[in-house]
Amino acid sequence: MPWLPLNSVSAKIRWQTAVGLQVNLPHGFFINQQTVIDSDPSDDPTSRTKEYRQIDASVEIPLAMVGYHHREFTAWLGRNWEIWGPGFTGSLVLDAQSPPADGLGATWTTDRWSARYRMGRLDDFPGDPEAQARYLAGHRIDLALSPDVRLGLSETALVATDGPFPLWLANPLLPWVLTQQEDRGKSEKTNIFWAVDAAWMPRTGCSLYGQFLLDDAMVDLEDRDTYPDQMGLLGGLVWSPGPASSWHYGLEYCRLWSWTYVHRTPPVRYTSWAAPLGHPQGPDSEAVTVFTGHDFNAGKVSALIWGRWHRHGQVHLGTEVSPVGSVDLSYPTPPVAVWWQLGANTTFPLAKNLQLTLNLGWTEFKYNDSPTVGGAIDPTEAATGWWGNLRITLPLYKEHFPL
Repeated sequence: MPWLPLNSVSAKIRWQTAVGLQVNLPHGFFINQQTVIDSDPSDDPTSRTKEYRQIDASVEIPLAMVGYHHREFTAWLGRNWEIWGPGFTGSLVLDAQSPPADGLGATWTTDRWSARYRMGRLDDFPGDPEAQARYLAGHRIDLALSPDVRLGLSETALVATDGPFPLWLANPLLPWVLTQQEDRGKSEKTNIFWAVDAAWMPRTGCSLYGQFLLDDAMVDLEDRDTYPDQMGLLGGLVWSPGPASSWHYGLEYCRLWSWTYVHRTPPVRYTSWAAPLGHPQGPDSEAVTVFTGHDFNAGKVSALIWGRWHRHGQVHLGTEVSPVGSVDLSYPTPPVAVWWQLGANTTFPLAKNLQLTLNLGWTEFKYNDSPTVGGAIDPTEAATGWWGNLRITLPLYKEHFPL
């Protein structure tokens, strides 16, 4: 996402080399793999491989899977990631900020509906004294209510266990939140999320979308002081002046309540490999983003400009384990950090199959007296100033892929 390089304010050269492989085999089988060589993995907090002294770089494999595709059905095994739900700044229930998990998935797609299932093995939670294995599973259904209206329902479950693999995660037909058993014991901890999202096109060139995430909610108002509501809300509009216009404009609002994603049992917090599994702005936060884009030269050159206001609260994915009542949960209480950001992204070809991408922007932070920090990005590690990066891409092979 273009607003992530908040701390890229120092001039530094870092190179990355990526090589991919896409092969369509007979009888519907396929292979998809990507390898990335990074000269400085310390700049990427989600890096999960060591740095090899022989080449002074790390070797990351973010994508590696084999699969089968036939008509409406697709199944894969390996390392893959998806984004579930709409959102210009990210999806609430499942986003692609975290490195892909090793696992399996399947999709059934028709003209009127589609169903998805995925399951993967996450990293062991840092600092977990019990070193429990962590698994993430999810199932989703998308319905085309009309040619202009789409509705999506999804559920994800993050389980930490020091026992055998929880087989109930392998059944995508079960509503997991309604089938939890109270007698599973302390060896298995679960955190379940429900989400509903919708998109509507009232006319050509105009799209309205929204998403609601339910982590936990209390019906009894007296319990909310100790067990606060944990929810997320996202909504946006994308508009183009006409069917043939190369301009588009957008506005998006997102709010995540305190303690959303932050389970008081750290191993089942909604994070993996030092990155959020849900929306990248993290819990206890609020953001408004405006953007405009334009395609030049029949789409060969594109430009995107955005502005963003963001407020972090006191609770974040790294909040220490403590009774909920020990933290003031009113919103805001007051904001730990408020920042503005302006940015631009430009992509254009230099030669045949050679592409150049430039990101440039300005970020300004304002702090209060609170020593804590909030959200998925630590504002104390960033600074006010300019940031930017330049990327040159040379695709070696390009082909439509069944996924």
